[in-house]
Order: sequence, then structure tokens, then C-alpha cells
Amino acid sequence: MKDFSVSVIIPFYNAESYIEKCAHSLFSQTLEGIQFVFVNDKSTDGSVERLNNVIKQYPDREEDVLLVNHDRNTGAATSRNTGVDHAQAGYIGWVDADDWVEKGMFEAMYNEAVKKDLDIVWVDFYNNYGDREDLIDQWYEGGNLECVKKMLNGQLSGVMWNKLTKKTVYTENRVRFPDGLDMCEDLRVNVQLFYYADKVAYLNGAFYHHFKMKTDSITKESVLKPKINYDWLENAKAIIAFAGNNGIYLNEMEIGLMKLSPKVNLLVRGTDVSSFKTWRTIFPEANKFIWKTKLPFHYKVIAYCADREYWFLIGGWILLKKMIKHR
Repeated sequence: MKDFSVSVIIPFYNAESYIEKCAHSLFSQTLEGIQFVFVNDKSTDGSVERLNNVIKQYPDREEDVLLVNHDRNTGAATSRNTGVDHAQAGYIGWVDADDWVEKGMFEAMYNEAVKKDLDIVWVDFYNNYGDREDLIDQWYEGGNLECVKKMLNGQLSGVMWNKLTKKTVYTENRVRFPDGLDMCEDLRVNVQLFYYADKVAYLNGAFYHHFKMKTDSITKESVLKPKINYDWLENAKAIIAFAGNNGIYLNEMEIGLMKLSPKVNLLVRGTDVSSFKTWRTIFPEANKFIWKTKLPFHYKVIAYCADREYWFLIGGWILLKKMIKHR
């Protein structure tokens, strides 16, 4: 077995439009001792063929690449668990198949982790929109529990892919992704990883490019549908329970904001009054915190109307949206 420094896990499902750019960025990494674990979640397009074509262009990397093929489509969380199970290195990193990274990313993160004996190191990243990119600053110098709080209130990102984590933090604490619950599973796991970590630190630098205009993804559940995301709902419940069971204090507003997140699509994408009635009845105790969210002001007003059962105003809002759409 080869001695790897970092295992990078790349779960993918029908990512043929992006996976070549992603793979090129990975195989161009300046860190030599990287294992690349691609987890194919039963793709039905040309993702695997395109990936194999890129692998052939990097003969020095071929023995570092492991392609694991699922025999059925399992979803993002289970694919992530497959990746962790096949990771051979002492540190685990993540890349989404529709994103790409700077060539020095994993060398910089690994060197920082080894130098300071860190359990977790994280970096800044870019949100890319095709014609522009926005830098997302992730600077924070607090300890592990302070980072948990920052992730839960949205000040730090709960994603996997801007972080490098010792594999033992996963294995020794039996941290697993929740099979079948494919939205917000990354935040649920990172809350646990940071809680169990002894030493964590921010590394100044933006190395990761997160593509925000993707049309397909490992996560099949569309965030554009006017429905509650029950995966997100269950993961939010689990995060709140984990915090409570482990002495991580969350005030009423912090819990309320977490409860609002899984049902936001009902509010933003709702096309009939029933969607807003459902929004009102799920976690109703959280509705009063709608004014504390980062939603645009008009959505806060619509939520207020739904909470007060002003259905005639909701009906007018739906009609207005339809008129604008069909102009």
C-alpha cells in the first residue's frame, strides 16, 4: 500500500459537464503524495469515460487514483461514506466534481496541518458565477467549539470542501454521514468533526472555486422545488440534538434560524397558497425569527403574512409572480 499524505474524495453523479476540469485541477496539484478517491454514484452519463480520458493524460498519477463504482444510486451522504472508507492517507480533503482547485491547495493545507499538528485546517474560497467570482472570507481564530457556533449561525461555512481533516477524527469518534439524508449532511458532519477536534486553524488563502451555476450534481434533490426538504429537516434536528447533548449552547434565535432553513423553498419557490400554509405549520415556533434571516426583505414580509394567515395577500403575491414570469 502506497504511503499517502492526503486522500482527496470526489463523489460524483452525472457530472460529465464538469468532471474533466475538476480532474485536471486535481492531477496538477503540487503535493505529490495524494490519493484521489473518485466515487461514482451510478452515473448514467459519460462522466466515467471523461474521467478516464483525463487520467490517461497523467501517467504519473494513475496509481494514485481509485475509482469506486456504486452498483446503485445511493446519494451524496452514502457516497461520502464510501470515500472515507477507501481513504488511505492520514488527512482527508474533499472536492465536488463540478468545482476546481488551485494547484497549490493541498500542499499548502497539508504543510500547515503538519507544522501545527492540526486536526482541521480550512481556507477561503471563491463562488464562481461564470462571468465573475466572489471571494468568501473564512477568517476566524477561535477554538473548535467557537467554530461550531460560527458554522451554526452561518458566519463560517459548513461545507466539506474547504477543509482538511485528520482521518482519525472521523474513525476514532465514529463520525459518519447520515445515509439517505443528502442536504445539510456536510454541516451535520462538520459540527461533529470540529467538536471532537483538539486543534483547528484557519489558513489564509483562497484555493477553492465553487461553481454556482451548475445544472446537475451528486445531490439529486432540486433546491428549486417548492417543497420542504425532509433530508435537511432531519439533519437540522440531528444537529440541534447533538449540540444539546454535548453542551453546545444554542439560544432560541440560533435554533430558530436553523429550523427555518429546511423550509425556505416553500417560501421562496411557493406557487400556490398550500405551500405557504405548509411553511407556516412546520416548526411554527421558528417563524418569528424570519426578520433575522438573510432573506430579501420582500420574502420576510411574505413570511409574516403567511404566519398571520393573510392568505388574500399571499394569493396576490402568487398572482404577481405569475404575471412577471409570463411577461
